[in-house]
Amino acid sequence: MRVQVFYPFFPIPRTEAAHHLVIEQMEAIAQLGHQVELVYWLGPQDSGAIEPGNRRHWNARYIGQGIAGKETLFEKGMRVVKALWQGFATTEEFHYPA
Repeated sequence: MRVQVFYPFFPIPRTEAAHHLVIEQMEAIAQLGHQVELVYWLGPQDSGAIEPGNRRHWNARYIGQGIAGKETLFEKGMRVVKALWQGFATTEEFHYPA
């Protein structure tokens, strides 16, 4: 089965706990025999240049910032206010492609 993981950043080098988490989850899925592809839109376009001696069991694809777009300070503030006042809203609502 082909599995696509959408993550805003390319998680290498592993500088945050979230990077470790997403990589470990993708490795676990790949070890189950699935084809895993990371789709990201912030960071380097050439993921192979960052990780010499690529030994990962998953592929990465850069899709650019065209999907996420740029958010103004006002839009960011409104998103946070909406997330605080509405139970169904999330502060990440507009950052992930549909």
